[in-house]
Amino acid sequence: MATTTTAAMAQTEKKFKEIKFSETSEIINVSADVLWEIIGPGFADAAVWATNVDHAVSSGEPQFEGATCSERACDLNAKGFNKIREVISIYDPKKRILAFDITEGLPGFVVYSNSHWQITPIGPNQAKITVTVTIHAKKFMGTLMGGMLKSNIKRAIPVLINDLTIYAQTGKISKEKRERMEKIGKKPVATL
Repeated sequence: MATTTTAAMAQTEKKFKEIKFSETSEIINVSADVLWEIIGPGFADAAVWATNVDHAVSSGEPQFEGATCSERACDLNAKGFNKIREVISIYDPKKRILAFDITEGLPGFVVYSNSHWQITPIGPNQAKITVTVTIHAKKFMGTLMGGMLKSNIKRAIPVLINDLTIYAQTGKISKEKRERMEKIGKKPVATL
């Protein structure tokens, strides 16, 4: 009986190391609908406001009602990632949830990566956003590199939320985004 239990436990043991991080914004002083327009229908426009996204191009027929595309390719300014391809996995305008999988451009030890964004209305012109990143890494390398990867994500998400907050509330890009654009020689695009 003990060998059967051990074998059964070994079969259900995860074949990967899960790295997960979630961050919720402070109250953002715009409606949940305004935030949704930026991240949902505006999925392809992340390079307009996000410091870590230098360039983004959308493609593919939308697989979800209300979406403008099915995927985007991004040039990033993020530690460990340069060029990635993201495919929308959840697009729910009613619940204001957007999730996408990174399908190309991951480090070799990462077998799965998902970013899940959910907007929560707080009041008529107030909302919060929660960004949750889930990564599955090969066990050995995930154990070795997981801490560094999680640390990079923990630094990137607050910057992303700050960029989104500033853009949503003012229609202008953050100081960090402006500095990044100047560094790479791009002119800031029109604001909201």
